[in-house]
Amino acid sequence: MPGDRAGREHTAAGHARLSMLAQRAPSPLLLFSAEGALLAQNEAASLFPERAALADLFVSAEQAASFPRAARDTSAARPWSVEAELHTRTGTGWFVVTAHGAPDPQTGAPALVVSATELTERRAADTTKDDLVSVVSHELRTPLTAIRGALGLLCNQVLDDPEERTEMLQIAWENVQRLGRLVDDLLDTQRLRRGTVELVLTPLEVAPLVRESLDLLHATAEASGVGLRLVEPAPSVVVRADPGRVVQIVSNLVSNAVKHAPAGSEVTVAIEARLDRVRVQVRDEGPGVPSSFVPRLFDAFSQADSGDQRSASGAGLGLHIVRTLVLAHGGTVGYAPSGEVGAIFFFELPAAAPSPSDVETTT
Repeated sequence: MPGDRAGREHTAAGHARLSMLAQRAPSPLLLFSAEGALLAQNEAASLFPERAALADLFVSAEQAASFPRAARDTSAARPWSVEAELHTRTGTGWFVVTAHGAPDPQTGAPALVVSATELTERRAADTTKDDLVSVVSHELRTPLTAIRGALGLLCNQVLDDPEERTEMLQIAWENVQRLGRLVDDLLDTQRLRRGTVELVLTPLEVAPLVRESLDLLHATAEASGVGLRLVEPAPSVVVRADPGRVVQIVSNLVSNAVKHAPAGSEVTVAIEARLDRVRVQVRDEGPGVPSSFVPRLFDAFSQADSGDQRSASGAGLGLHIVRTLVLAHGGTVGYAPSGEVGAIFFFELPAAAPSPSDVETTT
């Protein structure tokens, strides 16, 4: 009858639309048999290994074993859901995996409908926030305690000796400076992450900027009993860079080296011309970096564990800022051990012909 035919056509059109929606859905959708064999998947599910069985998707064997049990209950009011780490074509990732039992539309046999919503970036952001709170609270507490103690003695007029009062003022001042550097690093990290840092690129000589950085750190190095030495190339080399940011990059690397260098040792900064690149290399004679920590050296808020040899105070932002700024200049940055002891941090920038009037602004 015409009405029945129209109803069938409407139903067929609806099924076609639903099939198209499932195929083009932004999140992976997969259909597994009760035994865990893959029966069908949509386009987004191609991020998983090809034709992977259910058990092969999960990093955790325990989580993989618990999923098929949901296929036996086709009347469950709510789907079963869990956060899980899954294998992908490019490694692993975290997902909210939701499953519920349903009959296979072709055979009627029990099957399992699985959807996966990726959480990798959200989990990374949550980890970064947790690290921020942990590191910043720790880094704030130490200088604030020192400032509170010094000002408390001064305000209560406990100290009669002018030299002792001067010493307390110096302690308060140094820790205020430390707080300022922490705030600057946090602001720089935020701007760099958002891509809102503006670079004024111009051809410039590297050596004067390195000398400026060493002059800024001379007092700090002297107080730690560490010498600073610069090895310059002949003739001088030129790069296209933002002068203020180059000083910041070198200062962060040298400051990091001084922090880990033993008293009586020397931090050496060398400038080398390498074909179309210029390398600035900072070498210290400290304990070096534990091999287990090297992959995380330039990550934000990363610090070696207190049990590692190369651990010191800091928010773990200096090297991250160095890497981000160097990459923004089109350069490269890296680390290498320095023999049995010590560490070498370096960065390379593209060489440029000197023409001071040629200035470029970029973000």
